[in-house]
Amino acid sequence: MTLHKSASIAIFLIILMAGCLQHPANPDYCKCCPKCEDFPSGNSTSISRSQFQYMQPCYNPNNSNEFVFHYRDYETNTFQLVKYNIKTNEKEILINDFYTIFQPKWGENNWILCTDLNNSIWKIKSNGDSLSSVAYVGANYDPDWDCSNTHIIYTYSLNGANKHSVVLKDYKTNSVDTISRRSAPTLSISNTNILAIDAWCNISLANLSDSLVWTQITNVDCTENYDDGKSRIVSLFWHPNSKDIYYCRIFDGIYTINIDDLIEKRIKNACDTRHYLTVSVSPDGDKLLVERIHGYWADYKIYHDSKIYIMDIDGCNEKEVVIDMGE
Repeated sequence: MTLHKSASIAIFLIILMAGCLQHPANPDYCKCCPKCEDFPSGNSTSISRSQFQYMQPCYNPNNSNEFVFHYRDYETNTFQLVKYNIKTNEKEILINDFYTIFQPKWGENNWILCTDLNNSIWKIKSNGDSLSSVAYVGANYDPDWDCSNTHIIYTYSLNGANKHSVVLKDYKTNSVDTISRRSAPTLSISNTNILAIDAWCNISLANLSDSLVWTQITNVDCTENYDDGKSRIVSLFWHPNSKDIYYCRIFDGIYTINIDDLIEKRIKNACDTRHYLTVSVSPDGDKLLVERIHGYWADYKIYHDSKIYIMDIDGCNEKEVVIDMGE
């Protein structure tokens, strides 16, 4: 197996700087964080959703106006993978009756990877053709493309409960290699083939190769945050400059870190009434597309409704992407 190794210098620099980790360097950096309110204590802890949900957006890496997302209508039991153009408002249903559990990943080769409710990975062309299986044995999670778009990297375990492995598959020959025994529930690959993974509340990097050597680049005490999960990382995505990573800490907001200076910056805050589950960076590097949870109290229940928002790369000018799913 031959993979690009142009990121080795960057990894070497990270290793040298690993003793200088900070979290965050400036907690007051967040310049576009509106007031955020928590629910009163004692409210119900059960979570409900209303009828329409817009989830897990991911940019087309070849077009900053286009993205794919998962649509759910709980009253009609409609579950769809949908392609949408922000500029023209055109939408196209790529897969019907499909329930995704991870963010789809769109490759420059115009193939989209997605994971279904049975923990099986599928790929489909961005025009809706050629739906085919990638991995269906065991539990398979959060796939992404390497920078050559010839290998698919994902997390695998036998039954979802035991220790996970990072797997690399050549999608043309179907050959499979286990390249790490380290658990990686969420992952993203840079344009220079640096693999970023989360381990609950910290990020580690490795140069994508036959044997991964990991370097942790954030420094959060996960034991202090384990019970409430506030700092748990639930989504991460590389900027096209292959230097900056954007990620969601579930009840703490959206963060970014530069792999050269290793300084974390929070660009959006979060609370009970507003938090973020998914982030994607536009191919021109100017915008963030996110799944934002609108939390509210109604009918003696807490509701978490998923909506898609777009904002500038620094977290400012946030606004909802309103998508009409009517015929």
